[in-house]
Amino acid sequence: MQMITNVRRVVAVACLTIALVASGAWVATGAAAATVTWGTTTVTVADNQTTVTLRLGQRLVVSLASNFDPPTVTGPALAPLSVTGGFPTGQPVSATYRAVARGTVDVRSQTDAACFHTPPYCAMPVMLWVVHVRII
Repeated sequence: MQMITNVRRVVAVACLTIALVASGAWVATGAAAATVTWGTTTVTVADNQTTVTLRLGQRLVVSLASNFDPPTVTGPALAPLSVTGGFPTGQPVSATYRAVARGTVDVRSQTDAACFHTPPYCAMPVMLWVVHVRII
């Protein structure tokens, strides 16, 4: 009887694992620093120039410092759910998108400063940030 119970547990765990992988909850990304948590992938400044892979319905969270502009997306495959913070608010960037169509898009931002917009202008370097997103 105990052997049958153990077999049932193993089968149940295997089915749950298959369901999680199939749903995209444990999809790996191309970025070493990107964090994947139950269908949500979080990218930061450390993920610059990397590619992440999402499944339809998954969320992408962009988390950047307050000196970055709010991110822009190059196509309709990611729908914005919320975008807050970033220059000039003084608050960290927090943007959440949902994968709504298959394809490839870029999420872009760059650092910004008040001295870029009003005299006396400064020559501070700008960091360009991009994450390539592949939606399957």
